[in-house]
Amino acid sequence: MYRTSLISLAALACLAGCSSWSTLNQDEMLPPEARFQATKPAARAAKATKWQKETFGPLVEFIGHTYRGEPLEGSSEAVADIQTWNWAIGGAGVSIQHALEDRSYGGETLIYHDAATDALSYVYVTNAGFRTEGTFELADDGSWVAEEAVTGHPTITKVRSTGSPRSDGSLMSVSEYLQEGEWTPGNQFLYREVFDAVPELDVPTSAK
Repeated sequence: MYRTSLISLAALACLAGCSSWSTLNQDEMLPPEARFQATKPAARAAKATKWQKETFGPLVEFIGHTYRGEPLEGSSEAVADIQTWNWAIGGAGVSIQHALEDRSYGGETLIYHDAATDALSYVYVTNAGFRTEGTFELADDGSWVAEEAVTGHPTITKVRSTGSPRSDGSLMSVSEYLQEGEWTPGNQFLYREVFDAVPELDVPTSAK
């Protein structure tokens, strides 16, 4: 079964059917920079170049931070997820590493600017033997929509996810899966910043 990406965003992955979350209040509609600066120590604020800010938009606010996602009612996953965001490939990409707290499943998302399409694209690779590829659409309020094609999964062929940063610094991720031609509800997570490390994954049974 497909479990979680951010967007996964994943992540990537995910943050994460595409049901909506609670209506945002006026404070939650502030620009991402204003929301996040109030919820994280100044010393930990990520320093991004002009190109990175223009390319990755509100995603730069997550760099250097780790989040724990609690599955919400109706989620297909019952185990909490931990993910960490970092710059990758010399700052030309964003890496989101994640793992479930029981160490049974996880993966890594690489977000990059696709010069051919001028879009933010990503690749998500898992320890379950399948991968996904997709694109982000970022909104001015810091929310995003991602859609990805799945390769190597026995039943799921696509995943759609939506994500939104909230005024208290948490992140909401909601996803749905395309299975046998029908969209079905997937995962719903509420992520909050933590100082834990991403759990070390167990070696997949097929690799032992």
